[in-house]
Amino acid sequence: MKSKYKYFIYPFLISFGVFVVINTINYLLSNEVPKTDGIAQIGFPITFLSYGGQLNHFYFSLLALSADIAIALIVALAISFIYYKKLLQREFSAFK
Repeated sequence: MKSKYKYFIYPFLISFGVFVVINTINYLLSNEVPKTDGIAQIGFPITFLSYGGQLNHFYFSLLALSADIAIALIVALAISFIYYKKLLQREFSAFK
């Protein structure tokens, strides 16, 4: 008997991985900005780290980082749940 939980785990890992990749790309693209007079802002969808600028400021928010991770987890769980439910509906409709 095949495990149906892999149809929940794979979409979860893929959608959570998308958030990790987006945050990594955001970091890599803004890594060179503070050498000029710009400001590097890191975090998607919520900025949790900002540094640089003419006054050379540094801002880190653990609450924003936690919210960023929570949003990624909630979206990944929602996508996995929707995909899993659609799969179950498809399987049960095949038996009718």
